Amino acid sequence: MPPQTIRLRGDHPPGDATLVVRGGDQSLSNEILGRAAETNRAAFGFLAISVFLAPDDDLTALSREVPAIRRRRSVRTARCGALRSAGFPLLDTTRHPLHFSIVVAELTTATFDRLRDCFSDPVTNPGYRP
Repeated sequence: MPPQTIRLRGDHPPGDATLVVRGGDQSLSNEILGRAAETNRAAFGFLAISVFLAPDDDLTALSREVPAIRRRRSVRTARCGALRSAGFPLLDTTRHPLHFSIVVAELTTATFDRLRDCFSDPVTNPGYRP
């Protein structure tokens, strides 16, 4: 199946202080990052990792809005500015207004290490609901 035509929402890029969230303790393991990036390449034609933005740093509100986050006991967070500074652009993919994709150039340990360095250790998700 050929990749979809990329249709960005046309949102303004999020500010550097905007909180980026990825759900799960293991969500930044090499294996999971590689699978996620390949899934996005098949869908969109480029390597990327799905994340959500947490307006006002509110993980509880984000969890109410996004079932994929709500179902995670823990999350990992980063700031948009840290991701950009490390060479990872963010694109406003999909229709969900809080969904973004972190573009990765290659699937290497060095790339994944650089990406992980932008994120916190796992923290308890205050909006967790099984």
